[in-house]
Amino acid sequence: MAISWERIMTCARQALVRFAGDCSGSNAVEYAILTFIAVAIVVAVSQLGAAVSALYVQVQNAMSSF
Repeated sequence: MAISWERIMTCARQALVRFAGDCSGSNAVEYAILTFIAVAIVVAVSQLGAAVSALYVQVQNAMSSF
């Protein structure tokens, strides 16, 4: 028994419509995006903190030489 391509395409189209209309996983995706943003902020702040700390050390060394 052969399955026609039309039947396969109809089933695929129906599955795609059901998948596009399903909103049950949207919260998980939103939380994943927020987590990614939070991690990026933490990394940026830690890098900035290290750079600012090094700048203060340079200023301290320059001031102690006077």
